[in-house]
Amino acid sequence: MRRPLAPVVTALLLVLAPTVAAAQDGVPRPPAANVVSVNPLYLPLGMFVGEYEHAIAPSATLGLSGGYYDPIGQDDGDDDRYASAEVKFRYFPGERAPRGFSIGASAGLAHFIYNNSCCTSAGDLLDNGSETAPTFGVVLDYNWLLGRNRRFFVGTGVGAKRLLGDRRDDDFFDELTVIPTVRLQVGAAF
Repeated sequence: MRRPLAPVVTALLLVLAPTVAAAQDGVPRPPAANVVSVNPLYLPLGMFVGEYEHAIAPSATLGLSGGYYDPIGQDDGDDDRYASAEVKFRYFPGERAPRGFSIGASAGLAHFIYNNSCCTSAGDLLDNGSETAPTFGVVLDYNWLLGRNRRFFVGTGVGAKRLLGDRRDDDFFDELTVIPTVRLQVGAAF
């Protein structure tokens, strides 16, 4: 008498199913094309820096960055604040964007609000006010995508941005023309 094949096939599938499912975890997933991140170390200092980055090619990303600085806990009467918004282009020579080494450029706007806290080189106190200037900068960065699915993002970098525009008659911008930048971003890739 012939035995039905169905129970044997079912038993074999039950034994092999976990092995097949485990092998599926090793299948490379498509690389993340988007990253959203913040700098967590700045938050206790009254600063916020956030970024969004999108891979437009294997070797390039285009992104937006925004920052805000309003010092917490200062009792010295200062009411200085700073805000910026930028568009950033990054080139990844390793062609694994958004991870690995990159060199890039940024362009945007910087807005300063000051309250008698800045002085000219002659020691003259400036009036309260605000200034806005376009910026252009360069960045050198290195990004990691961590975890089994490569969805946890860590980005580091350094750079500098120059304030542009006509500042000949502006005492505030006589003292401030280049802003150094340091980047430590943590976020999610999707």
